[in-house]
Amino acid sequence: MKIAIIFGTKHGSAQECALHLAEKITCKVSVYNLSKKEVPLIDDVDMVIMGSSVYAGRLNKEVLTFANNHQEKLLQKKLMLFTCNMHRGEEEEKQLRNIFPEELTRHAQELVSFGGKFDFSKLNFLEKVVIKKVAKVTTDIEDLRFDAIEALAERINAECV
Repeated sequence: MKIAIIFGTKHGSAQECALHLAEKITCKVSVYNLSKKEVPLIDDVDMVIMGSSVYAGRLNKEVLTFANNHQEKLLQKKLMLFTCNMHRGEEEEKQLRNIFPEELTRHAQELVSFGGKFDFSKLNFLEKVVIKKVAKVTTDIEDLRFDAIEALAERINAECV
């Protein structure tokens, strides 16, 4: 089975998660960073894993554009969707169900949150102000869920042939 992992990131959380996932998958995997204008090749893949960091409740714009422009092809593939964000519980579930285009969300075999992080050294002034005010966070926080990434990899590896 051939897999494409497609992601967008602003400060690197989604990239870190996508690369960790790719390392754990035993199938043939290609990784594409839409934020670096990489062009995903999905015609010959069996599965697409697509994800994004979430900013102000929205997907990375390149990921959303790709999802909308390639929806028909994505609906013909096994599809898994992930986000990197700092929400937990009900808010996390709500966001996962509503952040990607509705048809892709319904089609996806998996909707997974890989957690997130705030790295103030990578944020611009406005981002720092917003995070301090809205999230009430003033220092770096890392809450990436490598256990969730590895659990997803295990489920995928069960399908690798």
